[in-house]
Amino acid sequence: MNKILIIVILVILIITIVAIVFYNINEKITLIPWKTKFNLKNYDKYVNNYYDGRNIGEVDTEETAIYKAKELWLEKYGENDTRLGTKVEFDKKNKCWYIRGTLPSDTIGGVPHALIKTDGTVLAVWHDQ
Repeated sequence: MNKILIIVILVILIITIVAIVFYNINEKITLIPWKTKFNLKNYDKYVNNYYDGRNIGEVDTEETAIYKAKELWLEKYGENDTRLGTKVEFDKKNKCWYIRGTLPSDTIGGVPHALIKTDGTVLAVWHDQ
């Protein structure tokens, strides 16, 4: 009976650890020290160099953030790359969205970026090479 109880406890422990790791990977909330979360303070140089300042209206959801960023990119760079995916992160403390384009792994090139506050203030829009 003790062996079965120990095995059950070990299985539950292993399942719990695996679930925590997968949750952390998917939710960008991490107990893993080398994985970082988006923090607006780390993007000061982009805000200083690419500040926009206009207000584009409330941005309260991830979907709205993507939509508004794609509008800004189209306006600034003039084309809509259909291969472009998006990655979105949110800084709760500073109430700011970080939206960046992503390319397929077999593609070389830069992607657009945008920092937008939830109140709609566009902090920065830029493109890397």
